[in-house]
Amino acid sequence: MKVEFTFDKEQIQQYGYTVDTVRQTIQKNFAAKGLPCVSNGEKLSFVGCGGADCGICGWDSLIEADLNQLQLVDLGYGLCTFIEAEPAWRAGQAERNYARRGSLRVATKYPRIASAWYAERGVNVDIVSLHGNIELGPIVGMTDRIVDITATGATLRDNDLVITGRIMDCTARFFVNPGAARLDPRVRNLADRLAAAVKDKHFEPVAGSAQ
Repeated sequence: MKVEFTFDKEQIQQYGYTVDTVRQTIQKNFAAKGLPCVSNGEKLSFVGCGGADCGICGWDSLIEADLNQLQLVDLGYGLCTFIEAEPAWRAGQAERNYARRGSLRVATKYPRIASAWYAERGVNVDIVSLHGNIELGPIVGMTDRIVDITATGATLRDNDLVITGRIMDCTARFFVNPGAARLDPRVRNLADRLAAAVKDKHFEPVAGSAQ
């Protein structure tokens, strides 16, 4: 299994430690017990390639990784929404560009999710993959719109972006390596316990989220 921790840097430093020291200690202790503690970007590779049996990540990460993992439990937390957006002051420009160019140019960190959504709508799209400052794409005229996640809408408001489409809601999912799910009863038992815990807390799968 994979274990994640969130570190409060200021609290750690108050006790005379550093984040690196704490992280290394945790990794060493858990690795000795057969529980790899890996970074957020590595969890799917570890599970997909057999380095771990199961993990927890956002539904969007499972889609983008495309590693044939089994998503067993919608944990019901970490809700965010995938949206399409454009600068308010560029209203109508995307449509004019589409008529002229024959395609919509979109900046995103999530090319699989974006491409699938536009394909379902019959829209030709040119995806510009960015890993940061996605909102700047249409602001500087490099793209027509963005596809990104939002939880509070703060980034949209700060950059005067307006939502032009809602794609899907996304929550945290418990996922497993297919081989482990088939052969290791501990993995199936953990999935059952997590599903029961979600039910007891009255979490429900998010309406409209991809299943």
